[in-house]
Amino acid sequence: MGRKVPELDDSNIREIIIKNYRLIYTIFKERIQIIRIIHGSRILYRA
Repeated sequence: MGRKVPELDDSNIREIIIKNYRLIYTIFKERIQIIRIIHGSRILYRA
């Protein structure tokens, strides 16, 4: 489900593109944690 976020080295962090937004999330055993929702024109920076 989703694809690996190209800007990050962690293959557990995934993204789905929904219209103009990137929904970035990680999957745990029984739940999904949404990390960030950003507009597609914004640049994702590593913190």
